[in-house]
Amino acid sequence: ICHCDHTMIRATAVIDELELASHGLHYLEPPANHVHLFHDDSPPWVHFVDQEATIDGLAALYPHQVDGYRRYLGDALPVARLVLDVARTYPSAARLSARALSRRGDAAARLIRWSRLSVDDVLRRYFDDWHLRVPAFSTGPTVWGLPPSTPGTGLAALGYATRHLVPTGRPRGGSGMLPTATRASLEAAGG
Repeated sequence: ICHCDHTMIRATAVIDELELASHGLHYLEPPANHVHLFHDDSPPWVHFVDQEATIDGLAALYPHQVDGYRRYLGDALPVARLVLDVARTYPSAARLSARALSRRGDAAARLIRWSRLSVDDVLRRYFDDWHLRVPAFSTGPTVWGLPPSTPGTGLAALGYATRHLVPTGRPRGGSGMLPTATRASLEAAGG
């Protein structure tokens, strides 16, 4: 998955681990997390945390991609859940293996398969319109300085699914609430 998604996943795990919500950290989470604009006059499409809202938007603008998006979610969501579980697991080979094996084998097998492919290869299985593929490139391989056809970038295809599972947001009260809540958590623990 792309760097921004991994950072978001890790941040969520840290917030939970340090119980920052009980120390005043609360996020404002908008229903839409990405607006995909294009260089030509194509209509932008909006990615919502809510899967059906995203599908409804696609149905209005890119109706020929709706079935592909539903198939994508069926395949990608279990893999994204597995990645989230692994990201939230204290790192050790035994723990990570146990976490992966506790999931259905399909998700783990797809994770391995997709990790070897390019993001373009993965997304072409679901979308024949570049308007659905290019946004995933621009938050994945393009940020990394790689072409979307590069083998090994396939997990960037999990971006859409991950954003349905982990909402984006900003701290209520501003970004200063993160260090304030972190300090309160550490002081409550005797630090």
